[in-house]
Amino acid sequence: MQLILVRHGQSTNNVRLAEALAAGLRGSPAYERITADVNHYRGRVPDPPLSALGMRQAEALGRALLDERAPFTPTHLYASPTIRAVQTVRPLADAARRPVLLQPDAYEVGGIHVFDPPTRTRQARSGATLMELLQHCPSAEAPPGLFHASDEPWSGGLEAQDEQAGPRAQRLLARLREAHEPDDVVLLVTHQHFSQFLLAAALGLDGPQGQRFRLDNTGHLSLRFDGGPAGLDWLNRVEHLEPEDISN
Repeated sequence: MQLILVRHGQSTNNVRLAEALAAGLRGSPAYERITADVNHYRGRVPDPPLSALGMRQAEALGRALLDERAPFTPTHLYASPTIRAVQTVRPLADAARRPVLLQPDAYEVGGIHVFDPPTRTRQARSGATLMELLQHCPSAEAPPGLFHASDEPWSGGLEAQDEQAGPRAQRLLARLREAHEPDDVVLLVTHQHFSQFLLAAALGLDGPQGQRFRLDNTGHLSLRFDGGPAGLDWLNRVEHLEPEDISN
């Protein structure tokens, strides 16, 4: 099985984070608070959509697939059940003319949450409903158990500690390998931090320490499974993007 991991396009949170970092004066308390924990800066929203740039990035990857310029031809499509991932996968689904199965274990590290500064804890928030996600990608399909009803949100997958993502990554890889044949090309739209856990699990590495492997917005990598630990074919290919549209 070949597994193509695609990071979602730039989200509005990515934009706000860049602006927040740019606005802070190095050495100031505000700057230090932001850089100490970039996921908890002021203005972050739990389940953000793509920015205008993120939509262009997703559409560019879809055009590359349609024009046979992408280095892969997926036989199966999966996406994290977050708005930004589902928006990213739609151009790929349109190009490949294939449905997208929402993958409950593919969401970002920590799950959908807000951060409570006084207690330094994450507070759970629900994800989108299936009806909301279908507005962004009509070909999305939900596995049993993810939604109780199409108009009810999924749980959001809160994780109190980042380390909880490790077993989830291992479980996801095991399920994909069990579900697919050796010749299948499986594409999964997921997230920057969670991709680090997936790579560590696939390559037999220790748990990730920060961003070990760079993966830009709509950047993709290829893992190939043939028995033991996976082989890495390529990492962070972004040739479908104009240089000015590359973002991290």
